[in-house]
Amino acid sequence: EDALDEANRLGVTGISGKAYETSTLEAARASTATRVIVALSSDEQTILTVLRVRELNKDCVIIASCKEESNRDLLESSGASEVVVSSSSAGRILGMAAETPDAARVVNDLLTFGDGLDINERHIKVDGEPLERGHTETAIAVIRGDRVHRPGDEDCSTLRQGDQVIYIDQAVEESEDS
Repeated sequence: EDALDEANRLGVTGISGKAYETSTLEAARASTATRVIVALSSDEQTILTVLRVRELNKDCVIIASCKEESNRDLLESSGASEVVVSSSSAGRILGMAAETPDAARVVNDLLTFGDGLDINERHIKVDGEPLERGHTETAIAVIRGDRVHRPGDEDCSTLRQGDQVIYIDQAVEESEDS
């Protein structure tokens, strides 16, 4: 209840209820949402919630987290557009930290949006736009259709309308003289 009161105080709508219940999802306006993030304490609740959201809204993007890799396929077949497996992600970072601790530190920085390095995306609106804009943006991938390309791939040597550029953006701190 304290977290709900704090969210409402900050202007964020908070709803108390079971996420997989239709009445809760209707109160959260899931039927008109363009994106729904489902991150619950159990994979079973997550699967049921994704099914209910998809039942209410055929067109929204549903991003779901699950704890077990074995539930990824079930979540995708339930209607999740993207599934993040927390145990696999954490395991990869832990393994990386054991071998290359500085690289793991950078990955953790990338996962903390708004502080230091950020991963972001931009949509190409005009054929021929540049891969990178400005000195703080470093392109790491181009998405064309369902394929992910590395910068420099011949297939993506010229960007087209509809492509997406995934990039690392370095927040530039302003000096005290600015």
